[in-house]
Amino acid sequence: MGNTPSSTTEELIVEYEQMTTGYDVKTTARSITAAELLSKLQANQSIFLLDTRDQTEHEVSHINLTGTSNGAVGLLIPSIGMMSVGYKSPLPDPTEIPKESIIICSCTAGLRSGYVAVDLEKKWNRPVYSLKGGIIAWVNAGGKVQDVSGEETNQVHCYSTKWGKYLNNQDNVVTTDSLAVQIKSALA
Repeated sequence: MGNTPSSTTEELIVEYEQMTTGYDVKTTARSITAAELLSKLQANQSIFLLDTRDQTEHEVSHINLTGTSNGAVGLLIPSIGMMSVGYKSPLPDPTEIPKESIIICSCTAGLRSGYVAVDLEKKWNRPVYSLKGGIIAWVNAGGKVQDVSGEETNQVHCYSTKWGKYLNNQDNVVTTDSLAVQIKSALA
């Protein structure tokens, strides 16, 4: 299937759902869907969200919980190896996360966040969820994103074109390759 001229939106939705379900199975993480997260935010449930992508991805855009009195967003950069998860940024202090908060990890599509969620759940001895389908599923479900300055944006760093094809609005896809081209053009 993939991003061929004959791929329909419906086929890409099914493909993405199957892929992200496989990530949930592979990581064994608890998962929450974008629709479930949106519903919890509308119900004023306390959310503590950790973006597990790298700094560049986070700066382009990250899930926007601004305007809700019930959410906090942090950046946690993992280093995922074959047998372990390490961190390139400091772990939040779990005692500073309100007990009533639902802890959710997010990444591009749910693989990195799944591994981190499982690791943090073991370390913190409390439930930690992975956002099924990551920021792509969030935006496709109508969730808002903001850039590093806090401004709402439509751009989504999808890591690579492999993942970007699943974003409903292709005009909003940003990848590491496209950023390199922009930087090169700016320096020329």
